Amino acid sequence: MATGPTALKVSKAKLKNPLLITSPQEASLYLAQTNTSMAPIIKKYGLCELKWRKDRHSRFAALVETICFQQLAGNAARTIHGRVVSATGGRITVESISSTSDEQLKSAGLSANKIISIRSLVEHIGNGKLKLSQVSKMSNDDVVEHLIQVKGIGPWSAHMFLMERLQRLDIWPTGDYGVRVGISKILGKKEVVTEKQCLALGDSCTPFRSVLAWYCWKSADDKQ
Repeated sequence: MATGPTALKVSKAKLKNPLLITSPQEASLYLAQTNTSMAPIIKKYGLCELKWRKDRHSRFAALVETICFQQLAGNAARTIHGRVVSATGGRITVESISSTSDEQLKSAGLSANKIISIRSLVEHIGNGKLKLSQVSKMSNDDVVEHLIQVKGIGPWSAHMFLMERLQRLDIWPTGDYGVRVGISKILGKKEVVTEKQCLALGDSCTPFRSVLAWYCWKSADDKQ
């Protein structure tokens, strides 16, 4: 449980206009003071540590990484992604992926479906159907629609891209099982909610549902 400086920071923080909040930490401070269901969760786990992924070279590389992580546990996905980076010469770009053979990608640990997805991503960028330079100007829903035209990129992958790369604070990835497990625990439900049931359960944390998702993951991973 978060105590000491973190708890003190939450209790003494000046309530900020939600329209002016730009970071997960500020958002969690706001929710701690305005949402009675979230207050004890934030006190327990501390301020949200959702990381903006500025370490990746490009939006294309970010999507390739997301494809690598689909339906895999974190450690396994990180290993495979690292091998893909090595196979492409240390930097994932459209050009480096295009010059890397399917056999090399398979040897790195990618499944046939993920290779097809990455090739589809390259194709959509090459023919101009996917314009990653313009997604920052799009609404959340429009970004999802723009990305899912690529084979193998569904709403979950689009939501991770929105949260981690585009730094959107109000993404509610109900297709993520960890989110559904976490929200069920937070709300004291005996069974894990369905994706449909989960949709409305994030409403009380709008416009900071990305932050709620982070606390759901923390709760889901908590074995207590």
